[in-house]
Amino acid sequence: MLRCNIFSPNLAGWTNVPISEWLRAKTGRNVLLSNDANAAALGEVFFGAGRGVRNLVYVGLGTGVGGGVYSEGLLIDGARGMGGELGHVTVDLNGPRCTCGSAGCIEAYCSAWALTRDAHELIASGRGAAILKAVGSDANAGPKAIGEAARQGDPAAIALLDRAGRALGAGLANFVNIFNPEIIALGGGVAQIGDLLIDPAKRALDAFSMPIIRDSVRFVPSELGVKTGIYGAAALSFYDARH
Repeated sequence: MLRCNIFSPNLAGWTNVPISEWLRAKTGRNVLLSNDANAAALGEVFFGAGRGVRNLVYVGLGTGVGGGVYSEGLLIDGARGMGGELGHVTVDLNGPRCTCGSAGCIEAYCSAWALTRDAHELIASGRGAAILKAVGSDANAGPKAIGEAARQGDPAAIALLDRAGRALGAGLANFVNIFNPEIIALGGGVAQIGDLLIDPAKRALDAFSMPIIRDSVRFVPSELGVKTGIYGAAALSFYDARH
């Protein structure tokens, strides 16, 4: 488990913040701290799509891209509690810059901030009229608008989601090959875009993973929806009690 908030790439200034110590001092209670996506993986195992399994990978597509790995009944959170940063696996050495400081990360393609960046770039280039029409203002151009434009058949929006989906699928293939999970559970608001993002992800997953491993994996949506964080926090307590 984390001892403090060591680094949050999407929360400016949140580095080495001793949240658990502060809350413990204020409440007099034991306080556990974990990355939200690591907790979400436990949430899926205890309450969601992964009930009863011992090997699960959770990937959450939200503001960023988070991930959690549950392997043989254990949460893999590493030496400092920072393991499972699946969104920062590189899928393109020449890809766009990520908030973590690297380039070509999964998050740099299919997070909300990355898709918002791409929407604004399309609008600025004059190829984003359908995206702009979906929201009426470039200030609101983001994943939802891209999804709406793509469902209306806009080729630029469809191509953008295809690229994001392929990047996601390449990352998922790596996780399949490395962790040999029983289930990959996909959650987060961006995943609600649906098939226009998920279908290219599945194709890339099939293309880049080892068939003998992939064929035993179920790729499913999260069952916890917008309450993933709540269930994950509860699961963290149950998990801690067992370990």
